[in-house]
Amino acid sequence: MSASRPTTGGRFVARRITLTDGCVQYDLALSTPEADWAGVARVELERGGVELELNCLGEKHEAPPDWLAAHVTAALRSAWRGVESPRTAKVDDFPRRLTRWRAPLPGKESSSA
Repeated sequence: MSASRPTTGGRFVARRITLTDGCVQYDLALSTPEADWAGVARVELERGGVELELNCLGEKHEAPPDWLAAHVTAALRSAWRGVESPRTAKVDDFPRRLTRWRAPLPGKESSSA
């Protein structure tokens, strides 16, 4: 994803993979000007809880900035809320793809603080 690395802020792409074990799963790609991360997100159908598992694709950072992870979590939770009956939903009821760019919070341009 480094070809589309933002010059400021952060970008994420979530692509729906499957619906298993009471969760809808998304393949994730996150980028900031400093680093890229890839992994999986799981959105729990029952309560809408979001779990992120991400790995840095370089050596610069262990985890994405907290503000970017919070934006990813909020977008996936919003997608869950947008489904008419998420507890009994089928995989096609959830968005296939979410792509967002967000500016960093003031004073949080880089690092995971």
